Amino acid sequence: MKALLIAATLLIGTAFAHEQQCNIQLDKDLIVNADGVTIQNNNSELWRINSQGKLWIENKSITTNTATQKQLQQFQADIRQQTVQTLALVEDALVLASDAINTVVSELTGEPVSSTSALNAAVVKVKSYSESLILKQQNNITVYGSRFNTLDDVFDEAFEQAIKQAVSQSIGSLMQVVGKALTSGEGTFEQRMEAFAVKMENFATQLEKKVESQVSTLEHRGAALCDSLHKLDQLETDIQQTIPQMRQYDLIEIKQSNKA
Repeated sequence: MKALLIAATLLIGTAFAHEQQCNIQLDKDLIVNADGVTIQNNNSELWRINSQGKLWIENKSITTNTATQKQLQQFQADIRQQTVQTLALVEDALVLASDAINTVVSELTGEPVSSTSALNAAVVKVKSYSESLILKQQNNITVYGSRFNTLDDVFDEAFEQAIKQAVSQSIGSLMQVVGKALTSGEGTFEQRMEAFAVKMENFATQLEKKVESQVSTLEHRGAALCDSLHKLDQLETDIQQTIPQMRQYDLIEIKQSNKA
């Protein structure tokens, strides 16, 4: 079932392919809108930077010089931009993974994934889970960092559990399809088995080619995003050197990762 494995791998790994480059540590809630950026913990505001670069720490206005205000203005603008880019990357990866799984299920069973309850439930579960962590309402984006430790661990676990459950529940119907292909048609059993294997191998190759360029594009976008986050992390460090109070509310912590 190489084709099914390809789709499962896409769903589990593609969405956060960029996490092979860096892991983002986030344990606070991030609120991004046109007016600025806010960090909260248990609904209490820790710091806020408006679009002009004015800073509040624990609801107290902080006086800064012109140079620092420009850094703060750039900081909140970069956070907004990279939050939007990250959200778009996740959404596009989920769409690609869903399409791949739908293609596999349709080929194996002749039915769309919407009619396969286990797989459909898995896709819905992953989408619902992502929406519980990242909420988008018009121009406002809220990232509930307090609900997880690292993005890759949380999504990998959700994807893996969903796929395992879907495959275990669908194995019966998939085996029926395989059995039908091997017991009906022309030729001996060995010939039918060989023909089915060839059909699946060709299908898997076609699917791989179909998604290869899209996966590559996602990976490039992820790598570029990681580079931008490294620069954002450095800007945050520079601001913390000027405003020591910001150190206790560090937003971005990037850890290198070689995880495949």
